[in-house]
This record gives sequence, structure tokens and C-alpha cells, in this order.
Amino acid sequence: MKKIIERTSNYLCLAQNSAMPVRKEGYQFFNDLARGTIEELKKYFDCQPDSLKEHAFEYREQQIKTFITLALGKITKNNFLQEFPMERVKKRTKKWEYLGNGFVDYWAATKEVTCFIEVKNEWTRYYPEKKEFTFYKVAAGLLSDAKEQTDQIKDKGAFYNTKHAYSLGLLITPIFAFGEKAEIIRMDATLKEELIRGAKDLGADILAFWRIGNKRLHEYELENGGEVEYFPGVVFWGRMKKVSRKR
Repeated sequence: MKKIIERTSNYLCLAQNSAMPVRKEGYQFFNDLARGTIEELKKYFDCQPDSLKEHAFEYREQQIKTFITLALGKITKNNFLQEFPMERVKKRTKKWEYLGNGFVDYWAATKEVTCFIEVKNEWTRYYPEKKEFTFYKVAAGLLSDAKEQTDQIKDKGAFYNTKHAYSLGLLITPIFAFGEKAEIIRMDATLKEELIRGAKDLGADILAFWRIGNKRLHEYELENGGEVEYFPGVVFWGRMKKVSRKR
């Protein structure tokens, strides 16, 4: 994962070499989606009283969809649908097995790109002393499930009229960390290597990381004796697949 799409003081987006068939339009859509979701999270966080500040980053799947939905509305100029009905099929050797009706979390289209998106949510633990993450095995399964669900959409070509179309399995992992220092996570080479390791373990081919930063870093006192926990960042892990023909 050597290609850096974008990097700022608190944000970076990386694409893996093995994902090169997923062209730059797909990379850019993922990057725009991650950045847009982060911006909506910031707005929500800044509107909350101090007693609720941690809740912006202690979300679950349905809660994070609130911010994804707002981001997609701006990216696509409201050319998207949530819980879009689809027929699902699965290939068995040379035949297709009909799996019945279902829904894709999002169908979204810009001028250049159509994207079918399945979203999952899990947690990631960070250890400031070791500068290491723990990536749970269940997260890899969730990311794989998200990709499989988009692969099962029948006749994807009937649902796009743009030049490029992609399916995106998206796993979003809030980061939790114990510690007393405000700067728990630093945007350095060690962090990048840890994220690359995580992408390999989880099976992601593209990722975006947001370090929340001291301004919004809010401590949360646990009930088991006053220990302090932080929410210093969030990672967007993606598995992208180009589903449109070359044209």
C-alpha cells in the first residue's frame, strides 16, 4: 500500500497496489466519502454539550449511516438512495443461484461514478505505549461480508448510466485508547505502517484515517475506578471492485 491519495496533518488516504484496476475515479469517490463523513461528524460533535462530546465517536453502524447519508447527499447532489432494493444472486460453478430480494445500503451516483455501498462497523483498540493497533478477526469477516453482499447484486448494469461503476464494501472502525496524554496518536511513519498492517490483516485495499486532534479529543472516564479512555480517531477500510466494462 504505497500510493498516498491525500495526506494532511490529521488525515490520510492510502490505496494498495493490488487495487490498481480500481481506477482513480473509484479512489477519489472513496476519499470524498470519507472526508465528507468526517466533516459531518465534526459538525455534530461541535454542536453537542461537553457532557455528550464522546458520543460523536462512540457510534454503531446505524448511527454512522446518519453521517454517511449527509455526506453522500452533498457528493452526489442528492442523486443517491439508501436501502435500495435489489435482487441477489450467487454463482455456483457455471450456474447462478437466486438468493431472493434484498437491499444495498446505498446506491449513489456522481457525474463520473456510480457506486453500490455496503457498510459495516466494528471497533479498533490502540495502545499508545506500543504504538500498535489491535485489529479484531471479526472485523475482517465483516469487511468480507460487505464485499460479498455487493457482489451478489443481480444485473448491476441496469442501475448505472455513468462511465465508471464500482462496488464498495466499507468497514468503519472507531479507535479507542487508554492513556493520559492528549496526543495519543501521531501522524508519522509508525502509524502508516500500522495501518498498512491492518489493511493486510483485514483484507482492505484502500483506507482513510482521521486523527481527531486535540481540539476535539474528549476523555471518557470509565466506571471501573476512574480510568480514562479516549476516542482519538477513526479508520475507513474499503474493498473496492470495478463493475463497469471499459468504455
